[in-house]
Amino acid sequence: MDESIKVMLVDDDEKFVDYVAAALKAKGYQVGVATSKLKAQDLAKSDKPNLIILGTILPRGDAFHLHKWLKQVPKTCDVPLVVIDAAPVDRETMGWNWAEGMQLEADIYLSKPISLELLIPT
Repeated sequence: MDESIKVMLVDDDEKFVDYVAAALKAKGYQVGVATSKLKAQDLAKSDKPNLIILGTILPRGDAFHLHKWLKQVPKTCDVPLVVIDAAPVDRETMGWNWAEGMQLEADIYLSKPISLELLIPT
């Protein structure tokens, strides 16, 4: 794997982040992790990623606002985006709501729990 492929992983679930980041690093990707909207914006400004994986962050709605920001910033507007929503059982309190989903500009949309095979090429 080319060491120059940079993935920005955004989610506030520590176990999920550790799981996905470890798998990506094992495949040779460079991984930057953010657990909040502000940290993700700082990370995106400092180093353009080749792929953004945007999960759920609290407070609810921050992931959507980050998504909109990423699509407006020239440095990240064309970066492929994978959205990973909360599990259906958690969606009402921490996931993307229906109105946000209708405005979503994602290349791939998945729900937790995810299979890494869907996310990481073998």
